[in-house]
Amino acid sequence: MGWNTITNLSLLIPITVVTRCEFREQIKQATASRPNITFIFVEEPTLKKYFPFLNPMIEFYFIYSLWEYNVYKLLSKLNNETKIDIIHKLNIIGIKEPGFAWKLKNVNFFIGPIGGFEYIEFKYFSLLGLKQKIFAVLNNLMVFSTRYLSIKVRRSIKAAKKVYAINHFHKRFIESNFQQSNVNVYSDSFPFYQPTEITKRTQNEEMQLITSCRIEAVKGIQFLIKVLANLRKDVNYKFIIVGYGTYINQIKKQLENANINYQIIEWIDRDKLFQIMNKSHAFIYSSFKDASTHIIPESISCGCPIICLNHLGYGDLVTEEVGIRVNTEGSVADVINSFKKAIEFIYDNEEYRHQMAENCVRFSASNNWTTFTNNLFKDYQKTLNQ
Repeated sequence: MGWNTITNLSLLIPITVVTRCEFREQIKQATASRPNITFIFVEEPTLKKYFPFLNPMIEFYFIYSLWEYNVYKLLSKLNNETKIDIIHKLNIIGIKEPGFAWKLKNVNFFIGPIGGFEYIEFKYFSLLGLKQKIFAVLNNLMVFSTRYLSIKVRRSIKAAKKVYAINHFHKRFIESNFQQSNVNVYSDSFPFYQPTEITKRTQNEEMQLITSCRIEAVKGIQFLIKVLANLRKDVNYKFIIVGYGTYINQIKKQLENANINYQIIEWIDRDKLFQIMNKSHAFIYSSFKDASTHIIPESISCGCPIICLNHLGYGDLVTEEVGIRVNTEGSVADVINSFKKAIEFIYDNEEYRHQMAENCVRFSASNNWTTFTNNLFKDYQKTLNQ
């Protein structure tokens, strides 16, 4: 998201990007022919050698917060030397650490897209192991803290001239809980992938279902296993998982125990992933909590219809023209049954599925990065002209 935003925005105005030193050389090479982008690289502080016992996640947020403070000091200095018109915090989507740039005086501060205010529903805990349950509880506690206890999050949102929310749920939540009226729903843009053909499945041909994610507690692979294990016996399918993570061996065992025809690809080139999605018949996604996942618009751009739970951060994108959003009301068993029926429906109705695939390609063509950055530029101009 950040990379596509800055590269396309730089075609309209000169911009300065403050970022971490990771991938410094690759960034320099990739932007060598883009004179409108200036990069300032800020080193990350190192805590591990002083506190070797730190949990990696805790260490990440400590380091990120310290790094943001160093960025704030740099921006303060730059603002004194040459007036900064706009600072746009292209935040980590889950807004746990909004930085300090909002504190700068007489600078127009933009933030977003942001999300991360949703909980993992308690009913899904029954599908998780003990360690995963602990992770989910800690996650929900962190969300509660971000929602109601973080003074920095509250002040950064209230200080913004414009906030971009990741979806309508977050727009409503920000407006009602942070007294911020200038909130736009972030309209995600699509990769420039143009399929050469849309795969049409013949009767009784194997249906290829694909998902791509980190294999961890909140991504709901266990849920999908339950769904696939309960499909009608006549449904001929193959389940492809592109991803890796802590629970990969556990997931493999569950897939085998459920007698599911599957393939796991732990790492793959992005273009190769697009090719596989283009040849797949549906992208199935069941994350229990996602503020944002770019794999949804990427799949749509590949002509691969979506079946997902309707609480996803990118659920706004999945209309009935490009996919099926499964109702999450009721018990876990009810949701599993509804998801199962959605898969069986597209298996039985290939013409309908194929029409959705064609709709996906048309929809993605009208939602590109040029459109998004043009709208962003207009927001900047409107603020500066006020």
